[in-house]
Amino acid sequence: MRMFGEGYDVGQDVPDPIALIVRSSRVQTDDYPNLLAVARAGAGVNNISVNSATEKGICVFNTPGANANAVAELVFTMLGVHARNVDKALDFVRPLVNRDNVRITALVEDEKSRFTGFELAGKTLGIIGLGKIGVLVATPLASRYCAVV
Repeated sequence: MRMFGEGYDVGQDVPDPIALIVRSSRVQTDDYPNLLAVARAGAGVNNISVNSATEKGICVFNTPGANANAVAELVFTMLGVHARNVDKALDFVRPLVNRDNVRITALVEDEKSRFTGFELAGKTLGIIGLGKIGVLVATPLASRYCAVV
C-alpha cells in the first residue's frame, strides 16, 4: 500500500507482522511474537485479546464513530423499508419478471394495496442508547443535511 511508503510489507500473509489492522477478525496477540500494535477499524475491541496484549505492551486501539454516519443513515433507510413494506413488495414482484405486461399490470393493480404501509410523519422514534450513532439518529436529518432557507 502506498500510504505506508517504502520499507513496509502489507498484506494478509506477512509472516511476522509488527502491526495489524482488522475489522472483525479475531486476533490472538500471542500468535504474533513481534507485534507492537493492533488497530480495530470500528468500535470496540472484543475481537482482540486485550489482556494478553496489555501484558506484552502491545498497543490496542479502535476507531469509534468512524462509520457512525453510515450506520445512522441505514437506520433511516430501514425505517422507510419497514414503513413502506418495500421488502414485501420486492418479494411480490420478483416472480413477475417473465410474465407479460398485461398480466403484470393486472396483478399489481389487484395486490398493490397490500404494500401501502404507513407514513413516518408524526410517529415517535424510541432510541435506546445515545452513543455516537444514537445521537446521530436523534438529530433531525434536516438539520444535518439540509440548509434552511
